[in-house]
Amino acid sequence: MTNPSSIPCYIYSRVSLEVQVEKTGLDRQKSLALDWLSKHPEYHLQESISDDGRSAYKGHNLTSGALGDFITRCERGEIPENALLLVEAIDRISRRSVDEQRELWRKLKELKINIAVAKFGDKVFKWDDKFELGYDIQLTVMMDLAHQESKQKADRIRAAHQRNFGKTKSKMCPYWLKLTDDKTEYVVLEEKAQVVRKLFRMKLDGMGADSIVRELRKQGIKTSSGRLFNVATVRKYLKNERVMGWLRKSSVVYTDDGRQERHPTNQVIKDYYPAIVSEEDFNAVQMSFRKTTGGKRSKIANPLRGLMRCPKCERPMTLTNKWLRCRGRASFKDCDHTYLIAEDIFDAFNRYMHLVVAKGLKGGGVNLRDIDSKKHQIEQLETERLNVIGTLRYLPDEASREQAGREIESINNQIADCNLELQDLMNKKVSNDFDLDFDFESEEGKFKVNAILASILEKVVLDDDECTIHYKSGDKIKLSYAVMVGIKKSYDNMKPEPWDEYENK
Repeated sequence: MTNPSSIPCYIYSRVSLEVQVEKTGLDRQKSLALDWLSKHPEYHLQESISDDGRSAYKGHNLTSGALGDFITRCERGEIPENALLLVEAIDRISRRSVDEQRELWRKLKELKINIAVAKFGDKVFKWDDKFELGYDIQLTVMMDLAHQESKQKADRIRAAHQRNFGKTKSKMCPYWLKLTDDKTEYVVLEEKAQVVRKLFRMKLDGMGADSIVRELRKQGIKTSSGRLFNVATVRKYLKNERVMGWLRKSSVVYTDDGRQERHPTNQVIKDYYPAIVSEEDFNAVQMSFRKTTGGKRSKIANPLRGLMRCPKCERPMTLTNKWLRCRGRASFKDCDHTYLIAEDIFDAFNRYMHLVVAKGLKGGGVNLRDIDSKKHQIEQLETERLNVIGTLRYLPDEASREQAGREIESINNQIADCNLELQDLMNKKVSNDFDLDFDFESEEGKFKVNAILASILEKVVLDDDECTIHYKSGDKIKLSYAVMVGIKKSYDNMKPEPWDEYENK
């Protein structure tokens, strides 16, 4: 029977790994604590608390564990003053730095909680005890030993992971690859790789994720698991660095509530996997995500998407229910430009496409794909620089900080070089490597036409019977839709330089 005058005791046990729970680590600690308690009848067991799989080195038992909850209850007055916290050893409470452990003990002292360590024998550290040098030195040494033991173990594990990163091959690889039987290399499964390459081609041709999904479903192309593609799956493939052959290391980050999250680091091994998409194309696709806008697309192919302007108010024109409408009239009600029949105008441009592009190639224009790729490369470097800067305060010594400083300087030099290359690209003309065999039947082909026009045209001002085509080079030309169809017929009959005949009309 409990002596009503005895002091309540709270036994605290902790193991950092779940496997230790199964190996009765908690039972051993509790048994030792109960043995201590049986020799001290002035205390009675009030409650036994434990942290299963909580690290004291990382402080998880305080931030999201039972020990942190015990302290909160003390602060609320739910645990009486002079209560005893009984542990097997000092390292059950904390394995943080000595200063942090001392702060925890000071906190318990302020809450008027006494502490007993079973391995210390009969000694009880009471909150109102006077300073004792011998015990203080002994506590400090044990605190430091607990911290150093965990730190060395963590350092060894980290070093082993660092040494082995990228040296071993795993069967857990992208679905378009397969590990050879001797586990020495990956081979490309071409049929599956072609699907991924197709996603990138369609995106580079200007198609959004929704349009890509529709086209894939129309063609009967499915995912590796045999399911229909959806927007999330398409984006996942388009953002996967492994298509370039990259393996990026990730690190485990612990949240305030003790959960583990894996965050990508700056450490990358290029050519770890066989590349199925070039870095230039991958970077260009990442930039294209920033440019796409939401909203439903019209079912009519629009080769002039994003380029059409009203001749009266210069506002954009949009395609709605087979009509081209000035936004000033449709939304702001301050323009009286007539609605235009979209299909007739688009048909004229489709017929005239070879000459529109040929003029652009002759006059010049910016190669947007190369520019987008370079911009994304700069953004990646800037993110990498910020990540390195963010790690500075966690580095253990001056040598590590100096190494990080050299990394930052190297990244700064790469950014400067990329900015110079970007400026050169901005000054270059578009190359003449376009495939001029335009496809106006498939949705993929329609978006490719729009992407090509967007790279060489500034805008197209659409009037009732004619349009004015403005090139990025500064050139412009005004033509009627009827003339555009006529030029196409002449072009098909291989008449010499049909453009010159109509260029100045």
